[in-house]
Amino acid sequence: NDYATTPMIAIDLNDNVHIAYTNSSSVDYRQTKYCNNSGGTWSCINISGIATGETYTGQSNPNIAIDTNNKVHITQSASTNKYRYCNNTAGVWSCSNISWLGLPLSGPISIDSNNLIRMSYINGSMLHYCNNSGGTWSCIPLPEYNYTNTGNEATAIAIDSKNITHISAGGNSNLTYCNNSGGTWSCIRLKDGRSPRQVSLEIDKNDKIHLVGININENRLIYYTNIRGTWENLNLTDLPSTDTSGTNLDRIAIKKGLLANSTKFSDN
Repeated sequence: NDYATTPMIAIDLNDNVHIAYTNSSSVDYRQTKYCNNSGGTWSCINISGIATGETYTGQSNPNIAIDTNNKVHITQSASTNKYRYCNNTAGVWSCSNISWLGLPLSGPISIDSNNLIRMSYINGSMLHYCNNSGGTWSCIPLPEYNYTNTGNEATAIAIDSKNITHISAGGNSNLTYCNNSGGTWSCIRLKDGRSPRQVSLEIDKNDKIHLVGININENRLIYYTNIRGTWENLNLTDLPSTDTSGTNLDRIAIKKGLLANSTKFSDN
């Protein structure tokens, strides 16, 4: 009987499916739910406030990732102007506040081969990178990013085969791309004047970067890549004229050379 919004999905090494979503029904309003089909049967629980006795209303926009031990990690924003991090690494769910984040617009997470949790988020006018090295969360601001908050900006994060972190963020008239290759962070603006907002990032087997951004001003899906050594971009498709926000097409999958939005494939 839940009214599910903002769902996110991940698959573990045993091909079990894990889902996190926001429940927007009148019962457990805006609480984060977690579901899996382990054992062949679907089950769902409310993970908000587990192990602390706290109840957080207004949680939303969960992000989910699976580590090499098939343990689940979830982040979510909360109406208490805090950010929440939950995991089941000890066999039961545990949640804690990452209070210094304030209320990020986006907080996607990725996990490296050493099970280090890495996250990017936008707060105020700055793009930040966080990790939980040593068991304690820490964050730093990244350069070359500044925007005026319109509520449509987003960030994406991915880790390559060398455990290098790659982050993209949309806003203003440029797409920002950052990485920490060589141990220090550097960022560039992929300047094309197309105002990408909702973004998604994937890394292929050769550690080449593939980005997509939605231009909400022109209703276009823009693809960026450095597969040939230098950055280039391509207008893949015009989005439906009824979808001017781009919020329905903000996650893109890359597989076998095809880019897919929610309605069709393109092999451009």
